[in-house]
Amino acid sequence: MDAHRNVILSGPPGVGKRHILSALGLAMCMHGYRVLFTTAAALLIKLIASKKAATLERHYRNLDRNDLLLIDELGYVPFEREAIDLLFQLISQRYERRSIALTTNLPFEKWTQVFPDEMTATAVSDRLVHHGAVFAFTGQSHRLRTRRKPPKNA
Repeated sequence: MDAHRNVILSGPPGVGKRHILSALGLAMCMHGYRVLFTTAAALLIKLIASKKAATLERHYRNLDRNDLLLIDELGYVPFEREAIDLLFQLISQRYERRSIALTTNLPFEKWTQVFPDEMTATAVSDRLVHHGAVFAFTGQSHRLRTRRKPPKNA
C-alpha cells in the first residue's frame, strides 16, 4: 500500500477473483487503510452522473481519499466512450499515488473489448501493471463444480 502498487486478478468467472479482492480489501481495512469496493459498472454510472451534475472533480477527490480502490468485474459489461474516458482519467490520477485492485475476465490483449481503442487499452494496462502484480486465475467455475445435480429419477 505504501508503495502504491496495484493488483489485477484475471480469469474466467467463478474461480475466486472476487473472493480474493474482498479478502485483500478486508486485510487493508484491518491495517487502517481506507478502502472502497465497487463494481466497474457502478463506478462508471456514478462518474457519468457526477459529470452531468458538474460534480466530477469533487467525486474524483472523494475517490482519492481511499488508499485502495477495489473495482470488480472490469470487462463484463461494455461501456460507452465517455464512461471509459472517465475511468481512464481516474486511473491516471491515481497512478503512483494510490492503489487499485481489480478483477477482470479478459486477458490484456482483449481489453480493446472494454476500451474503445488500442491506445487507451494499452495506456490503462500500462499504468496498472507498471507498479502492480497480475494474478491469472484458471480452472473451472467453483459454482459450476459444486452445484447440486438433479436426482437421477427426476
